[in-house]
Amino acid sequence: TINQKDEIGQLMLAFNEMNKKISRLLKARELITRNIAHELKTPLAKIKLSLSLKDGDELKKDLNRYIDSLNRISQNMLEYERIQEGNFSLNFSEFMSESVLFEALRDFENEKIVVNIIKSVKIKGDLRLLSIAVKNLIENAIKYSDDGVANIELSEKGIMFCNKGKKLQNDILYYFEPFYRGEITKSGYELGLSIVNEIIKLHKMSIEYSYSGDMHIFYIRF
Repeated sequence: TINQKDEIGQLMLAFNEMNKKISRLLKARELITRNIAHELKTPLAKIKLSLSLKDGDELKKDLNRYIDSLNRISQNMLEYERIQEGNFSLNFSEFMSESVLFEALRDFENEKIVVNIIKSVKIKGDLRLLSIAVKNLIENAIKYSDDGVANIELSEKGIMFCNKGKKLQNDILYYFEPFYRGEITKSGYELGLSIVNEIIKLHKMSIEYSYSGDMHIFYIRF
């Protein structure tokens, strides 16, 4: 507790800030180290299965898909640690909101994604980081959809992501925690929603969640 405003008080404040930063970084690294095996288990198992059962173009297609999955897991882990470390600056620029959507959709090929662009507006932010957040929400919608379809709507207020599925067992804040575990997870632990939450907070935007008519709805508000 700091009650002084002199040089000693400033030094104590600096130590407190350093302590918070180090604690945050150590926690992020501990979470990643403790759970990396769970994150990698599913795609590695699928690669092994494909190698034993398939060959030719079919095998090549499967391997490319699972390698992309491993790459996304690695990217999420690195971004989470980078954000928690806090010693980076956002690369802010002005762009049309549809640019974020198009940038995120570049990594999807054969997935069932329905996009409805009502209106694109100018926004300010880090295009790369925002596209990572959008990509994670699209992946989440596809992965946990009962019919495998992700619906996306872009308007002047933000981007909405919808997918059909069963109601969550816990409050949505539970799933924003890194490496949550629950029935919604099919492969163990995940980091996607935590990454989304951190990126949205960095941009002073908001993310909302609701469940209506068997539909999960995530909404990034600009």
